Amino acid sequence: MADRVTLASLGKARWYAEEVNAGRGVLLVVLLADGAEADGTLVDRATLAAVLGVTANKEAAWPGGTGYERKSYSSVAVNVSTANDRVDLAITNPTWSTAGDPNDPYKLSKIGVCFAPSAGAANSAIVPLAWLDFPSTVDGSNLVFAFDAAGFYRSQG
Repeated sequence: MADRVTLASLGKARWYAEEVNAGRGVLLVVLLADGAEADGTLVDRATLAAVLGVTANKEAAWPGGTGYERKSYSSVAVNVSTANDRVDLAITNPTWSTAGDPNDPYKLSKIGVCFAPSAGAANSAIVPLAWLDFPSTVDGSNLVFAFDAAGFYRSQG
């Protein structure tokens, strides 16, 4: 497994980030349960509906504690480096407090960063930008995903 940028977002991620920063959309962070399909197939899916329409890809739904919810972001750091000929996109690390039940561990496999044209958009309108490996177990403690220092997305010229 590896962190992968989706085909639907190639060449457009900065535009999506700028749409969010202009108030014309949000970024959503979603979690997939253990057993998600292979990276090479997952990145070919152009919408979140297409991802979740596959039996192997189940959005997280852990029992106990604070229930799972998608995290929403209304701003994205767009870092342009002319010295390195690249653009990095970053958001703050998502946290789910007291996630899950210590007596009923729940396994995760992926974290996805997606663009939604509005906060209540249907899954068919949500575009996955990147899928990152997140093999972890929810066990009643706080669940935090730490993005790479550069962010969740890098486009290099």
